[in-house]
Amino acid sequence: SPSEIEGLSARLDDLSTNPEGLSAMLADKQDVQRTTLLNELPGSLAAKIGAIGQRHPPGEVCDAIVEVCRLRDWRAEELATLLQRHSRYVRNNYLRPLMRSGRLVMTNPQEPSDPQQAYRSAEVRL
Repeated sequence: SPSEIEGLSARLDDLSTNPEGLSAMLADKQDVQRTTLLNELPGSLAAKIGAIGQRHPPGEVCDAIVEVCRLRDWRAEELATLLQRHSRYVRNNYLRPLMRSGRLVMTNPQEPSDPQQAYRSAEVRL
């Protein structure tokens, strides 16, 4: 009936009052996680990672990843959060090339797809 349709369209407005709400909450959570991870790093390294933008030269990003992985073992998801990139992108564009070049190693090479897989620097810790 027409009155039901009017009732539905009136409620549509309620749905769209806060369309950014959910994505803003997700972004806030990611920001908090990123800040927590950045706080683990020494000041100069945290500043270097914090300054990495979306169009940063891949070589510099790779150097920063190796530097971070000298401190402790890092999961791809943590590195992705730190770098503000998707974890698949981080794996394909940074972690795999770094492993091929011998700069990074997996913590569990027998299980490459282990959800808890982490990466450490193969370079000597300073």
